Amino acid sequence: MKIFQLTHRHIFEDGSFEDKGIGYFRTESDCYKAIDFLLSKPGFCDLPKGFHIDELSLETNQDEKNINAVYEVTCDPVDDRSDVPLLGVFADEQTAQSVANTWPKCLTADGELRKAYVDKYPIGEINWSDGYDTYVWYKE
Repeated sequence: MKIFQLTHRHIFEDGSFEDKGIGYFRTESDCYKAIDFLLSKPGFCDLPKGFHIDELSLETNQDEKNINAVYEVTCDPVDDRSDVPLLGVFADEQTAQSVANTWPKCLTADGELRKAYVDKYPIGEINWSDGYDTYVWYKE
């Protein structure tokens, strides 16, 4: 199964950057519809070239029409300057939980254990809400 991940990158003057996950969509065209919608919104209108679309392949035994969400597995960053590492995106929660539970518990720069997390994202919805306004505009 193919799925498209839409993100937005803000590059700061010092060269550092911040990626914001916008959502997962069934088609690239749906990503462009979301971009068109967000281009007039605060934060996004200032950085119109910050959008990025990645095509992902998800392994699943389910009928694609029955999959309405994806499960993203991330872990704690190594330090405050690092992005949150994406360990994988899965079509079912059980597989995602299995990956999170078997993730090697490495240490952060502060000596704390890094933990893995599973987050559910509905397919076809804009899911960004931290820092910019929350927009839910599109459901399949």
